[in-house]
Amino acid sequence: GAVVLWPEQESIFDLHLLLWADGESSFFSEKMNQALDPTRTVFFPERWTRFKVEGNIIKTNDGRTVNINDCQIGVWLDPRASKETEKNDFAAIATVCKDNLGFYYVISCDIKRDPVNSQLNRMWSMFETYGHRAQYAYEDNGFAVLIGDLIEKERLERQKKRQTWDLVLDGFASTGNKNDRIMRLAPRVDLNWIQFNENLPREVINQMSSFPNSTHDDAPDAIERCCWLLEGGGSVHGTIHAQWS
Repeated sequence: GAVVLWPEQESIFDLHLLLWADGESSFFSEKMNQALDPTRTVFFPERWTRFKVEGNIIKTNDGRTVNINDCQIGVWLDPRASKETEKNDFAAIATVCKDNLGFYYVISCDIKRDPVNSQLNRMWSMFETYGHRAQYAYEDNGFAVLIGDLIEKERLERQKKRQTWDLVLDGFASTGNKNDRIMRLAPRVDLNWIQFNENLPREVINQMSSFPNSTHDDAPDAIERCCWLLEGGGSVHGTIHAQWS
């Protein structure tokens, strides 16, 4: 029942392709002459496709089941420096997996205002959960280049104590505009190619729904970087500061 003004130039199918590729905010501004409120038009949690996690099994709301062990798994740390306590920022650790059909599942996003040592303890906990099945990385912009040295020191201490020790953590320097990077997730979220655990913390939902004008964007940043990691971005870009055989 849709009617377009110039079907010979832009058919309804072509317009839908633009909507799917560019996202609602861009489409409504360019084609509908409706500049929507930018604080509300990038991510819409109420429309997200959600899933449950039971053990190692993802149960989607369309009835599919996905075994996490059969997926690619990425864990990304967006660190927080001790000097940033005055800014009240968070350190975010996002865990995302990708199945063989190309769907991405945001399993968790753990955000806390904790010091660097505590952040690394959380990464060790993720390693004890997923082991070598996952790829582990962090953003090493600024102070975070020191994380590689801290991890290496702790690896040696853990090895001496016969604890789990062989975590491989890659550091990557993010380039480009952060908001642009995060906004590129929107079309895939709208098309349900990126789905979200229904048990994500309220603060994560708040940061996503209020982006790009939110006070904090640690959660969407970590989720975007984790998806980037699973896309193979980490295999060709970045500077590796902590990697061991």
